[in-house]
Amino acid sequence: MKNKKIILSGAGTVQLIQDSCAFSSVPLLQVAACGICATDRKGFFAPPASMKLPLVPGHEFCGIHVATGRRVVVWPAISCGHCSLCRRGKVNLCKELKLFGLHCDGGYQLQFTLSHSLAEKVVLLEIPSCLSWTQATMTEPLACVIHSFAMVQDIPETICIYGAGLMGRLAARLVHHKWPHCQIEILDPDPIRQKLADEMYLEGGVDCVFMACTSETAVSTALKRLKPGGEMLMFSGLERHLNPISIDYNQIHRMEQTLRGTYGCLPEDMVQALELMAAGTVVVDDLITGVIPLERVPESLAKIGNPYEFKTVIQFD
Repeated sequence: MKNKKIILSGAGTVQLIQDSCAFSSVPLLQVAACGICATDRKGFFAPPASMKLPLVPGHEFCGIHVATGRRVVVWPAISCGHCSLCRRGKVNLCKELKLFGLHCDGGYQLQFTLSHSLAEKVVLLEIPSCLSWTQATMTEPLACVIHSFAMVQDIPETICIYGAGLMGRLAARLVHHKWPHCQIEILDPDPIRQKLADEMYLEGGVDCVFMACTSETAVSTALKRLKPGGEMLMFSGLERHLNPISIDYNQIHRMEQTLRGTYGCLPEDMVQALELMAAGTVVVDDLITGVIPLERVPESLAKIGNPYEFKTVIQFD
């Protein structure tokens, strides 16, 4: 069986190849679509040390389950299933976690296969019939925001979202659903994205901050705006050269503020994301700003800085 795939072999080096699927692998998915994530672009320009090159990128993918014919989306990792974190339901924090597109091949390929030992651990979630393939690729990004906001202890009256890209926009839409009376502000240094966000400006402090950008200046500014008892959701990581940063320990101590790390999502978060999209509660269609064939992936990965682009999806024939 021939498989068409994108291979990343080094910084800025990708190629489209066609080869035979490994005989020892289990054919799991006929991939229908895969989102191009911001982390994929970062990995293209500067692959992290943990990335097992050469490999097939992509973790936001869906397709036809070969064994059953079901339309499914893939939880983007494989956990060990038996460590203390996995037993407590925190599978996204498993020390043995293998992420698709980072530690093993992901969804930038027509046929998704895995070794027998890994195939039995893959989590596949059925896609509601009303959702298209491109909509289904938004399941994981929306689920990550769902996972973040599930950590908030007190319903906020005001929230500031730093970053008006895809994740910031998804965060705002989820807030409108989850806390309809909460006032939302989105801040972005790009004037076009700031205008597209179309949320109000809030004066003074805020109850909650969602960090959807990689800026130490934004983190510092956000901490100063956080009200007593406020919570900051640290969703985005910082670039290596920006980390670590200093924080005002005494401010956090005296004002009983909470800084919460939030990483990835759980399978149940993805189930909720599918339900919200299927019900039309969280609309994602307008955030899918490009649909391309596999052949155009190399040029797409190399593009940066388009303020009108939120999510590009690879769709297979």
